[in-house]
Amino acid sequence: MKILAKTHLCYSFNVFKEKDNFPLSNGFKNNVKKIRSLVRPDKQQPFALGLWLNRTNLNKISRTEISALKEYLDKENLYVFSLNAFPYASFHGKKVKENVYLPDWRSNQRLQYSIDCADFLAEILPDEISGTISTVPGGYKKLISKTDLAKIADNLSKMNHRLCEIRRKKGRKFTLAIEFEPDCIWEKTEEFVEFKRKYLSHLDADENLIGICYDCSHAEIALANPEEDFDALRKENIAVSKIQLSAALECKLPEGKKYLAKFADSPYLHQSVLTENGKLKARYRDLTEMLEEKNLTGTAISHYHLPIFFSKSDETHISARKIVLEKIIKIITEKERDNENLLEIETYTHSVLPNSFPKHEKDKIPSMIAKEYAWFLSKIPHPSHSGRGG
Repeated sequence: MKILAKTHLCYSFNVFKEKDNFPLSNGFKNNVKKIRSLVRPDKQQPFALGLWLNRTNLNKISRTEISALKEYLDKENLYVFSLNAFPYASFHGKKVKENVYLPDWRSNQRLQYSIDCADFLAEILPDEISGTISTVPGGYKKLISKTDLAKIADNLSKMNHRLCEIRRKKGRKFTLAIEFEPDCIWEKTEEFVEFKRKYLSHLDADENLIGICYDCSHAEIALANPEEDFDALRKENIAVSKIQLSAALECKLPEGKKYLAKFADSPYLHQSVLTENGKLKARYRDLTEMLEEKNLTGTAISHYHLPIFFSKSDETHISARKIVLEKIIKIITEKERDNENLLEIETYTHSVLPNSFPKHEKDKIPSMIAKEYAWFLSKIPHPSHSGRGG
């Protein structure tokens, strides 16, 4: 299948339970069929998938199943350029919180899992495009000591070596994409730039295939400016390997505190900040921690991925914060329009959103996903002629 577009769009399948994430399972095929029919029903047009296989599912993939998967993708005019290798273990049905970062990059388990993901993607990645594997930002800050940084750097160097090997032997180019996240050792661009200068500058002598996954929701919590971040990364020879299109939760306080509490009952960690007139007032490890405080005033911004089509609810004072996302859209349609852009919509919270959430249909996740595609593609000039993977 010839892929001509320079910009590719997919949806991260970590929105679905593990049993429905195993390629070629009935659940996987059904979800692909439903989403495809709603987003791009014309099978003459290629359609991209963003896969997630945790360690258990990855272990189940045999050579025979990889061959069958390639046949399925080719037959259905589907392709894969993105692999989400962030959650290593279970991600649905139980409390995850900060355990989502484990094992982290201190661990040989994380290294081997990432290498195995790379070997898998190398088998199914189309010849004409780059691929990307997103991963945890080093580790959760409270678990990491300064003495751990050298080990983390050593494992990332080994990962880079493997990616270079794959490129030389198989002609497949893809990068490990480190996903900045609040309360991890790399939550802002300048932190990773400093780490790279100190520990990974030697990669530039060969080929640096350690890039960044820029998640819009995470950048909202950091009050980041993507234009400044992209410029800083480019100067340091650090690729923006993947952009995750996401929206953060924003709530006006104290008016919306009662409704905001409905989002706190969640298996995931929702790092949050409190701002006043755009300035940071306080940081919180989790949304539950913020809600324990009395007399909260200002604007709460939480790492809770809301559907990107959602705007705001005047009744609940909840909004989808998309300042970074809107800036990203401008960047990729203006500054980066002639470059290869690997994009992934990532709203993994559909199944845990409050029942009373406006416009939410928990039992119809594919239709919600289709609305997210539609919102994003409406922002792109002439999407029907773009050839974008979605």
